[in-house]
Order: sequence, then structure tokens, then C-alpha cells
Amino acid sequence: MRKYLLKNKFVLPYFILLTADAVNVSLMAVLLKQTLDAAISGEIGELKRTTVMIILFLFEYSLVSWGTRTLKTYYISDVMSALKRDLMSAVLRKPVLHFSDKNRAEYVSIFNNDLKLIEEKYINSVILCFRSSVILLVSLAIMIRIEPLVSAAAIVLSFLPGLIPKLYGRKLAVSTEGFSEQLKQYNQFIGDVFSGFEVVKNYSMEKTIQERHGDKNSRVEDGRKEMGRRKAEADVFTNFIAVGMQFSVFVISGFFVIAGKITAGDVLAITQLMNKVVNPVFDIVDGRNNMLSTKIIGQNIRKIIQEGGAEGGNRREIPDVRKIELSDVSFSYSRGNEVLSGISLTLEKGKKYAVVGESGGGKSTLVKLILGYYSGYKGTIFYDDRDRSDYAQESIFRYFSLISQSVYLFEASVGNNISLWQDIPGEEMDAVIRQVHLDETLRKKGCD
Repeated sequence: MRKYLLKNKFVLPYFILLTADAVNVSLMAVLLKQTLDAAISGEIGELKRTTVMIILFLFEYSLVSWGTRTLKTYYISDVMSALKRDLMSAVLRKPVLHFSDKNRAEYVSIFNNDLKLIEEKYINSVILCFRSSVILLVSLAIMIRIEPLVSAAAIVLSFLPGLIPKLYGRKLAVSTEGFSEQLKQYNQFIGDVFSGFEVVKNYSMEKTIQERHGDKNSRVEDGRKEMGRRKAEADVFTNFIAVGMQFSVFVISGFFVIAGKITAGDVLAITQLMNKVVNPVFDIVDGRNNMLSTKIIGQNIRKIIQEGGAEGGNRREIPDVRKIELSDVSFSYSRGNEVLSGISLTLEKGKKYAVVGESGGGKSTLVKLILGYYSGYKGTIFYDDRDRSDYAQESIFRYFSLISQSVYLFEASVGNNISLWQDIPGEEMDAVIRQVHLDETLRKKGCD
């Protein structure tokens, strides 16, 4: 995922502004210290100068804050757009057989659920960790300038939260992956129900479907609860350490006030800065936990992108085929159950052929074998004098056309379903509509 975060036109200006925004957060403590010290000293001139600085700071802070939040939207949008583009490209390059065998609901869940988790728990956490790290470093630098020993205590205590990812990171990753898997299975079930809704109604399956839905839904929610429980455990441990750190540093500061080594303004600044140390530390821990929780999901997405189009990537383009030959071709979807056995035939360009047989006899399978849908067959399939497997499937599809018995209509206009979003002249489109006798139907529907 890192390459999507770094190879982005908004990355440099965004993180520059994010750094400035983080520095501003720490500088607030300095202004509060100067204000309190000026008030206690009774020097009205110093208080006025501090007031002017605060007003100027507010304008600068607001401008940087606005820029940071605006650029964040553009940055994340660009990252997610590139990730979704590459993921879709990888899926589209996969062979038909792979996509047919692969549960469609898994891909739907990846686009709808997993990518959302990547955005919320990984990308936002990376940004949070970067911003928190800057706040932490600047705050510690200011604290060291005020009183090094107090800062030393804060630094030592800040290492304690490092234990949390080691204790909970793996558990969070496993629970998040489990929740994602249950969502995939739930989406598959919902897709099956809606696709087969007519069957459900015709065979009075409502009660059965309701029971199965209850089981699938319970599994999803159990996964959600487990993920929430693991997160709650990590958060409680985090808060315990956070409160203990704050009280410890505050008590130490009290001793230095009694010793006359720091002022009341210094205590106020240290108190504010301690928040800027503690909160960023735990934001970093929380962000790290979130990032670890998406590790498996990120690996799955990265694997899909890397493997996309691996099949046939270096194969040649198909030429003008004059003849297709099958010699002793046999094929089975599962071992010991042959759909085709010992098929030998020759198909010549310019001629028409009819393949006749009973339902389930292998007619569609034969055509799909010729088009490269399936591998693992016995025998040989040649385009002219070259084996079918020498050609990339995309090349075969560009050369041959197949009208399937299962036609899918996209949720789009009639024109786009006919042209498949290709730029076709209006008169040519009208001619096609007339040839398939769709013109009368469109007129009845009131379509132009």
C-alpha cells in the first residue's frame, strides 16, 4: 500500500501543511506560558505583545488548518482512486474461468468493505501517526528547553505504550480478518437470495432463507463483537498508561516548582505539553494497531493486483485464423466426470456449423474450450498450425465473438447496452435497433 501513499501528486504539499499544523498544536502551550507569566509579572506591555502574537497565531493556525483539511480530502481521494483503478484493472485481466470459479461476492466485498477498511484503518492511521509523531517531537523539544529532567521522565514513560502493539496487534489483525471473511460470506448469501428470488418464492423457501439469514447475520455480528472486544481491551490498557503518565509528570513538575526551578507558566506549559506527548503516543499506538489489523486484508488486495493478468501475459496476438482443429479433445470439470470425450473436428472460416445435443451434453463447454475459457483438457486445439495455449485469452476475445445463452443487461441505457459504451454513430445504432426488432418495443416504452 505504501506506493499508493507516496506516488501521489498531493503527497508533498499535504505533508508539508500537515507538519505545520502539528507544530502549531505544540506552540499553543508556549503562548499559554507566556500569557500566564506576563500576567503574574504585572507587565502590561509584555501582556499586550503576547496578545498580538496570539491574534497573529490564530490567523496562521486557521489558514494552515483549512489547507490541511482540504488537501487531505484530495490526497485520500487520489490514493483510493489509484488503488481501486489498479484493483479493477487486475480483476478485468483475470481469465474468465478464474472469475467464474471465484466467488463473485468476494470481489464485491473487497470493493465495498475491504477498501473501506483500508481507507479508515490504514491510510487515515498513517496520516494520524505522522501528525502525532511531529507533535510528539516538537512538544518534547519544548519541554526539554523548559526543564530537561521533566522531559527525561516523560520520554522514559512514553516507551510504555510500545508494549500495546506487541500484546494486541496480532489479535486485532486476526479478528479484523475474521470479520471481513464473515462479511464476504454474508454478501454471497444475499447475492444468492436476490438472484434466485423467483425460486425462493415459487418453492416457498421463505422460512428456510430467513433461518439461514439469521445464522449468517449472527456470524457477521459475532465477528464485529470480537473485533470490538479486542479493540476495547487495547484501548483500556492504553488509557490506563496514559492517565498514569500524566499524573506522574505533573507530580514531578510540582517538586520543581517547590524547588523554585520553574515558574507557574512553566507548569502550565508542561501540563499542556504533556497532553501533547501522551495523546500523540497513544494515537500512534492506536494507529499502529489499526494498521496491523488491516495487514492480512492489504496482503490479499496486493496479491490480487500483482497476480492480475499473470496468465498469458507474454503470449502472442492471434493472427487471421483460417481454420480451427480439435484432435481427441477430452475435458472434465471434476476428476472422473468427463463432459467431453475424444472430440475431433475441423472448423473452417466462412462456413457455418451447428452443434446439436441434449441439455448438459457439453455444447457450451466445447465452444468455451475453443475460446480459451478452460485449460486442463486432454488432446490438442489448434488455430491454424499453432496451439491455442500460445495466444493470450484477451487476444482470442478480440478476434472471436460469442453470443451467450445467458445474456446480462447492465444497469444502463438501451444504447449503452447495445454499444457497450463504444462510440457508435446514431444512424448505425438505429439500424441495429431495427434489425433486432427492438424499435417497436422502444416506441411503446416512449423511448426516442
